[in-house]
Amino acid sequence: MTQEDLAGHCRLHPTQLSKIERGKSVPGGETILKLVAVLGTSTTTLYEGIVWDAERGVFVVSPA
Repeated sequence: MTQEDLAGHCRLHPTQLSKIERGKSVPGGETILKLVAVLGTSTTTLYEGIVWDAERGVFVVSPA
């Protein structure tokens, strides 16, 4: 599925989805639920590997 396809299925603008993917925008609860439903996954899986860096005050993707 392309980013544009995913955005369309979630009724999001592709630019908005791109910003979320790049960490430039924080999605709201409704957007998270749309992504989970369209991707057929869970919130746990969606957030897997993302951790809070308290020292820097940001969320980061932990190395696999």
